[in-house]
Amino acid sequence: MTQHIPCHRCGKIHEIPPLRAGQRAECTRCGSLFSPVGCRRTTSSRTAAAAVAAFVLFWPAILCPILEIEKMGIRQQSSILGGTIDVFR
Repeated sequence: MTQHIPCHRCGKIHEIPPLRAGQRAECTRCGSLFSPVGCRRTTSSRTAAAAVAAFVLFWPAILCPILEIEKMGIRQQSSILGGTIDVFR
């Protein structure tokens, strides 16, 4: 059964038959290679990279002040975590 897969680089749609071991599919327009559908090594490494990036960026997003209110000369800064704590007080 053939699959219709768009090239990730140029967007041209190709009709790709099932490939045997050692065969590769290449775009006829730009020459980029098609990766096998569900390639475990690339999908798991991309998922791990996204999880690590989310974990690293989560803490500054929660702890850094994102809101600053100045009322009659008094400044008050608040972060997402501080706002959440204030809601439950």
